[in-house]
Amino acid sequence: MKPKFKFYEVVMVRGEPSTPRELAGPEGVILGMAQRDDANWNYAVHLLGTGRSTCFDEKELEATGRFKRREDIYPGDSVKVLVHPATGRASAAGAPKRKRRPRH
Repeated sequence: MKPKFKFYEVVMVRGEPSTPRELAGPEGVILGMAQRDDANWNYAVHLLGTGRSTCFDEKELEATGRFKRREDIYPGDSVKVLVHPATGRASAAGAPKRKRRPRH
């Protein structure tokens, strides 16, 4: 079964019985999707104006016919991550070095 919604599609969260009351009503943008074992779809939705993202079943969402651009959601900032080849530890490039506590 194909997904009903596409990435960056603006949707309305419907007030289904399974939907928490505080999440019903606002518009959101589809940021992720996954097909479940029963062939239905779940969607990661960023709720506009709330700074919050959560997952919904397909039946909990309603199309608005509108789309956002990727740039509307992600500002383009990035962080370079360095991985130490011997230890596999990751750190942000340019981040101050942390002093390691001695092991006992």
